[in-house]
Amino acid sequence: MDDDWEYADAMTKQRDSYWDLWRGVAIIAVVWIHTKSGESYAGWGHDYWVVVKKLIDFPVALFLFISGYLVNIDKLRAPGTWMKTRMVRLLIPFFVWSGVYTIIETVKSQGAVRPLATLVKFVFGFSAMPLYFILVLVQLTVLTPLLVQALHTRWVWAWYALTPAYVVLLYAWTIRTGGMPPKYYCLFPGWLCFYLMGLHLRQNQTSIPAAWMAAGFAVSTAAGVAESYALLHAGASPELAGSQLSATSVVGSCFLLLLVYAMRRPAKPSPLSALGVDSYGVYYLHILWMGLISPAFDVGGMFVSAPLPAIQAMQVVTVVAASLLTMMAVRKLAGRRPASRLLGF
Repeated sequence: MDDDWEYADAMTKQRDSYWDLWRGVAIIAVVWIHTKSGESYAGWGHDYWVVVKKLIDFPVALFLFISGYLVNIDKLRAPGTWMKTRMVRLLIPFFVWSGVYTIIETVKSQGAVRPLATLVKFVFGFSAMPLYFILVLVQLTVLTPLLVQALHTRWVWAWYALTPAYVVLLYAWTIRTGGMPPKYYCLFPGWLCFYLMGLHLRQNQTSIPAAWMAAGFAVSTAAGVAESYALLHAGASPELAGSQLSATSVVGSCFLLLLVYAMRRPAKPSPLSALGVDSYGVYYLHILWMGLISPAFDVGGMFVSAPLPAIQAMQVVTVVAASLLTMMAVRKLAGRRPASRLLGF
């Protein structure tokens, strides 16, 4: 991958703790989204989750924005070498972890194995839904040379327009069928504007008023909560109501990214930025640990009467801690470079 998530590079290059801090925020949001859902709750638990889901549905957009912002344009002068390096850094850990989760799913199914279906799951990472992020990043990486060229033309708006056009198609599909398209989150158009914003702002260094972006984020988040209730009341797909690609979520994420950009300044290393350095590994590992830990919070026992926020907080802390400890152990046993190249951390 690029300089943002390569742990070996972090040991030899000067990192920007500001962007690491926001990676730390993003990975916490990722884990939080995958904790025990409030969709099955009634009363305040459900309301709490509708509101919070709209507050934390930005992490993939933020990761993509940072990845675009940190693209080294100078290296793109040799696009073949640049592409090969990035693909190796992306695809080797992706296929290793996709293989791990495909094996786990196959063992848990206890049924007849369908070779073709299993191969498709392995190749596209369908055995673990969060792996779609890497699939999207691969697509955007392939497009990067074209996107950089487009930044210097008057047609760059056409690339930005792909995301709202895709969102409109999602709504049209949902209205017509009652559900979301299969694997809709795996295709790059829905996420393109966030990555392109990172590339664009890095090249232009535009001055943006932080106060206006904060206000825009607040308003769009409130609108997102209202939209979620309206969609649920109308009987629309709950997946659309809580999606990171709903109209209000896309607008809100754009305002947040612009706010993050507007507030950028030198930052000192902190526990949150340290988590950001390891966010790539946590992204892969949290899927495993969430699967191992979540049943303890679903079967009742000491957690049966705990409020939903407390359950989610315990899951976030436990899963993040277990992921970090696993990374430390693997690095100790296998060495940092093999862990980085093969497993992403």
